[in-house]
Amino acid sequence: MALMEDLVKGGGVPGIAVGVAVAVLAPVLLPMVSRVLRPAAKAMVKTGMSVYRETRRGITDATGDLIAEAKSEMAADMGPMAAARTVRRGAAAKARH
Repeated sequence: MALMEDLVKGGGVPGIAVGVAVAVLAPVLLPMVSRVLRPAAKAMVKTGMSVYRETRRGITDATGDLIAEAKSEMAADMGPMAAARTVRRGAAAKARH
């Protein structure tokens, strides 16, 4: 009984009432909140994907020539057989993307 008295004196009844109300209303409110927030969450994901794609494209454009030059120089330094392997690897990598 001391527990009940402490709850009443300490203002625990409003807390319990809120807890019961949340437990009762949660099955009704959660689907409504989900329907409202889902489009916003989806829009944020789409925006993030778009930003990633554009950033990746910009980096590729900026470094593409640099990478091609470095591969060319490496192939020239390695000799004709190694150069052929390097060129084939580069073509295979481009085919995968």
